[in-house]
Amino acid sequence: WLMAMLFLAITLVYLGSVLIRERQRYILAASGTRISAGPRPAGLFARLMALLIDCTLLWPLELCVLDALDVVPAAEASFDAPTLRLLACVTGAQILYFIVLEALFGRTLGKRIVGLRVARIDGSRARWLQVTVRNLLRIVDLFLLPLILMVVTARRQRLGDLVAGTVVLEDDPGVQPASPE
Repeated sequence: WLMAMLFLAITLVYLGSVLIRERQRYILAASGTRISAGPRPAGLFARLMALLIDCTLLWPLELCVLDALDVVPAAEASFDAPTLRLLACVTGAQILYFIVLEALFGRTLGKRIVGLRVARIDGSRARWLQVTVRNLLRIVDLFLLPLILMVVTARRQRLGDLVAGTVVLEDDPGVQPASPE
């Protein structure tokens, strides 16, 4: 229940920030102020919210995979063969989820809900290879490294984005990116 309450609290904070941003856009549009065109790099909070939604959606899938493979997590932390198999299964399922959805649709379910998409640096749709490289490097993106890189880089890119030549952008509802070549 604690995780559900934490998720609900974070969701409410995010929705509040979205409402504030949309209100500001509405006020600017009503006053005749020109709103800058073109995609903008996604903010850190929006990316974290999309990741949290994706992890919440992946949890039941991961439990099904673990059940099908008859892997039960141990109560104590150890690095024996079953624990490593468990870790490999969960990590593999997560990476496959991100690769397939981002390659096919340019976004995961969490990114769609939040209004984000993965693209090449020029804003066009990312290719399969770029999406694969980007997501395989999630294994390296541990602890604070992705947060530090997203704060330091101008396009708010993590290591996978920098290597693959991709960026996560705020969705522009009026523009449909072209299909990958």
